[in-house]
Amino acid sequence: MKVKAEVAQYGYQVSYNQGLKTRPEATELSSGREVEKLAELSLGSGVHEYTLSDAQRKGIMNTLMFMKDKFDASGNSSEYKD
Repeated sequence: MKVKAEVAQYGYQVSYNQGLKTRPEATELSSGREVEKLAELSLGSGVHEYTLSDAQRKGIMNTLMFMKDKFDASGNSSEYKD
């Protein structure tokens, strides 16, 4: 009987700004891919904030971007993604 060994994976979230300080190249690459994915969804077109009324400006949904640093059970970094 063959038993497949499972490798535990751990992930740690860091903010975009913290990612730029610790791993700038990986953060830029990963965040760029995420923004491209969002653009491909064609969710709408952009507008300048000054063209919005106060009520519209208050209705804007803020977003946050976190990067996830994944490690395998040996402590080796396996992946860096958004």
